[in-house]
Amino acid sequence: MITVDNALSRMIERSAVGVFGKADLSKTVGEGDWLVLFAGEVGKRPETADLAVILPEIAKDRAKAGGGELNIAVVNAEDEDDLSAEYGVLVKPTVVFVRDGDIKGLVPRIKNWVEYEQKLAEFLPVTLKRRADA
Repeated sequence: MITVDNALSRMIERSAVGVFGKADLSKTVGEGDWLVLFAGEVGKRPETADLAVILPEIAKDRAKAGGGELNIAVVNAEDEDDLSAEYGVLVKPTVVFVRDGDIKGLVPRIKNWVEYEQKLAEFLPVTLKRRADA
């Protein structure tokens, strides 16, 4: 059974965000760039509601800037403990930056918007392809 908080539910519904567990997370994040959210017990961590707003906006900003698609996955609450060690998560909430299945970095707890953008540029840099005729 998938369990998420109301703020996360709104993010999932409005931003095409998926909720994944032990059975499908690794396969899902195996291709492309991903922000994987380990939310923790949302009732005890109100800052998670902020992440539900910040992450989709960061993904939109990247797409608008020509940086390509940035996918977002929320880890099913029931599977967070089992997946935390695999993804290097020590505290929650934590955002894990993944490229083609490889963990590139983590940002624990809530940070300001600029810090997420800086970490995105560091962990999942965008290389703009040059046209052959340029």
